[in-house]
Amino acid sequence: MSAFAEFLERTADDDRQFIGIDDLHKIPSTVCALANSSGGWIVAGAERDINDDITITGLNDDPEKYIPAEIPHEIHEFAEIAAIYVPTLEWYRKPIVLNGQVYRRVEGENVISGKWARSVMTADALEFSRDDCPVKNITLNDNDINEFTTKFSAISHDDFMRKCGVYSGKHITLAGALMFGELVNVRAVLSYSSGHAELERHNLWRAYSDILPRLTARLSGKCAAALREVFVNALLHADYNIDRHIDIAITSSPPKITITNPGTIRGTTRNYRLAKLFRLSGMSGGGMKPIYDYAPNFKLEQDMLNFRVNATITLEGLPAPILL
Repeated sequence: MSAFAEFLERTADDDRQFIGIDDLHKIPSTVCALANSSGGWIVAGAERDINDDITITGLNDDPEKYIPAEIPHEIHEFAEIAAIYVPTLEWYRKPIVLNGQVYRRVEGENVISGKWARSVMTADALEFSRDDCPVKNITLNDNDINEFTTKFSAISHDDFMRKCGVYSGKHITLAGALMFGELVNVRAVLSYSSGHAELERHNLWRAYSDILPRLTARLSGKCAAALREVFVNALLHADYNIDRHIDIAITSSPPKITITNPGTIRGTTRNYRLAKLFRLSGMSGGGMKPIYDYAPNFKLEQDMLNFRVNATITLEGLPAPILL
């Protein structure tokens, strides 16, 4: 097998853009689109048709000169081909603007982002999506707070509210409102052969205390730990300034769960007050390790069209592993 054939086999599941000799002018916009999205490869000097057949066209120019200098990249050279790897940029470096346009990748195609998409990326880069912002005209559910503090905390109610960031001064934070108010919609839908069942909760504590135990009740210890981390990660990494809906789709054949939350994939936790609250309570802590210990084929996918993240985990082959 040639080195190029090995490369094609190794990168088969990656986002790849094949650019022939006559289309090298497309390299700059594709580099920006990949960097603004989830990263991927540009294969310069080859074309792929609708049947996935690849034709080598070769190169008549140095592809390096088409790549914007501020975007990190790697070039792997083959006989008449250059494979350019573009990693996704860290959230605080997006969006990259090229000639006044912001490009991103949607289902393998470069698209020019509209004002809404640009504002989402800019707000994330400038950290406008912060969970310590004050929220007006919202009340917290005292029963939920009391249940939480009874279960997890030995400190007083007032000390807890201050220490965990539910309040900032006299104001309720977004983190506090999400956790104990009615500011978010977490909806689980189970589809199976004889119908479907639904469960919906309107704050993160109820989602954690009501929905999660039902999802994990009939799973093995390893599977339950992995699903718990997927669930908690979705709550902590969601961008609640884009949307306040977290959707959980469960199927029994095949047995799997997909959790969809708003936002873009980030290398750091987006909601640091929520993360502190979860950490102090012991509701999070394992990180991604339990997921990959249980499910090495766990999938985390970025939907750049709608700015949502899909996390899918395959469950054990139980006929009805979930009780809603």
